[in-house]
Order: sequence, then structure tokens, then C-alpha cells
Amino acid sequence: MDRPSSSEVLHLAGHQYGMVTRTQLLDLDISGRMIDVRIANGRLLPAGDRLGVYAVGRPIEGRRAMCMAATLATGEGSVVAGRAAADLWGLLDHKGVIDVVRPVGQKRREFWLEGPGVKGRQRAVVRGSRHLPKVDRTRRHGIPVMNVARLFVDLSAILPDRALSNAFKQADMQGFLNESDLLRCESLGKGWKGTERNRALVRRRHPDTKDARTLIEALMVEINRDFDLGNPVVNKPMGRYYPDFFYEDCGLLVEVDGAETHTGRLAFLDDSYRENELRQRVRQVIRFSSEEIIEDPERVARIIKMEREKCFTLKAHEAQTGTGA
Repeated sequence: MDRPSSSEVLHLAGHQYGMVTRTQLLDLDISGRMIDVRIANGRLLPAGDRLGVYAVGRPIEGRRAMCMAATLATGEGSVVAGRAAADLWGLLDHKGVIDVVRPVGQKRREFWLEGPGVKGRQRAVVRGSRHLPKVDRTRRHGIPVMNVARLFVDLSAILPDRALSNAFKQADMQGFLNESDLLRCESLGKGWKGTERNRALVRRRHPDTKDARTLIEALMVEINRDFDLGNPVVNKPMGRYYPDFFYEDCGLLVEVDGAETHTGRLAFLDDSYRENELRQRVRQVIRFSSEEIIEDPERVARIIKMEREKCFTLKAHEAQTGTGA
């Protein structure tokens, strides 16, 4: 039998952020003695103490490589979970411990990614789950990670209310939430910690959230629902513009200012021109800052209710006089 070439090892490592495992090398018919020789001459760099994970040629670095290393060290079927998974999905920022779940029951354990194969040092924690079917396992940036719908069952047990709600909105806006997966995961884990909070998230989900372009707009969707303000259309084209929220029943248009898109002098001029054009098409335009929406949603709701009443009054007057907006 031909001896496996270095190119086979490099090809494998190229799909795993520069790493291979001892098991994978043995599957390539590289003997344990040859693995030890490669470790001794620096061609394989251990990524931890007796983890069986090696960086090929040079140490790994960066968050994604650390997450990949954690799953490689934990075995087949393992996925990144918890806050670390939410970070990979772009739902929140987390650079702390890497949580890994295996699809078998086992006691919680932890290990460190460290040594010659790693730049820096990273702690990882592993736990088992008797319910982690293939449908709940996927990949993000090539890294095994928990499916988003299943992930929120876990996050509901550990995140504070606001962080959990914001992460859920981000997932919805980015198109990561699948209705059938949400309903399937909603029924999981009777007695699991956090399941009631997860069910509440799923049941409160507003279909218009997916049309919101920023987190601030998603918060406005929530305010409309919580204070029963009506059913505005979200980002519906109006001429060459896509106004944020338009109440078609009364002609009120609500714009929101997020720091992502409304910054600086030119942005102010663009917003002013846009608002003046839109005023010619609707009965009233009002604008809220991101701070108002986040810090005082009750006041925002109160103002919208008041302006809606004014618009309905104006609409009735137009009907009587034969004028129109």
C-alpha cells in the first residue's frame, strides 16, 4: 500500500482551519509511530493536552479556528452551542468559553486549547445531550454548530431577557428562523430549563420582523404589537423610497433613526430631503431616534396613538370637504 502523502493531510487540514485529528490521520493509514515522528519534528503541533488535535505546520489562531478545534477535540457529531454558537451566527458578541454539545449523554467536562498548536489559550466546556438529532446540527463558516431554532432552546436558559429578545430579532431579520423548525423545537424538552421562555419567544414572533432592516426597526415592530397600534406595512416601496412604517388606514408614516444608517451631515441632508418628499404623499410623518425606541417605548406608543387619532380626524375632514392627502 502506498504511504499517504503530505498533500492528503494538507487537503484535510485545509477544510478544518489548518487542523487534523489523530483519528483522521489513522484513517489515512498513517501509523501511530509516524504521527509521533511528525509531532517530534514539528510538522504536527498539538492543540492541547492529550486532545488528539494537531495544527499542521503552524499554530492556529482566531475565534473560528478555536471553535473548530473544540469540536474536533470532542468527537464526531459534536457542535458549538450556547453563546459561542450565537456568536458564530452573528446574533451576539461572545469571545469567552466555547460550549460544545455531543449527541450522547455524558458528564460535563472542560479542557483548554493551548500549547504549540495554538496562539493564545482558550477554554472549552463539553456536555452531552440525549436529544440532538442531525436536523439540529449544521455548519456555519464550515464549523459544526447548533441549528438556530434548536440553539434558542439553549439560549433561553442562559441569556438575560433583553439579550435573548435582541438575539431572536437578529436571527429573524437575517432569515435564520424557519417556521417548521421553530415549532418543532418549541415542543422539545419538557421540563428543560428555559423551555417556557423559548415558547414565549416563538409565540410572540411577529411576521413583519423579517421585513425590518435593522434591530431598531424590529423593536418598533414589537412596540406596535405590544401596544396594539395597528398593522403598519414595513419598508413598503413609496416612489423611490422605502419608508420604515406606514399606517395605510390613516396615512401616518413613522421613520426611525438607527446609528447604522443615519450618521453625519450628508445623512442628515438625505433624511431631510426624503422626509419632505414623503410628506407630499402622506398625511403626517413623525420620526423617532433609536434612543427613544429603546429607552422609552411607552412614550413612543403614546405619540403614535395621538398622531393616528389626528390623521383619522384629518381623513374624515377630507372626506367631508372632498379634499385628499
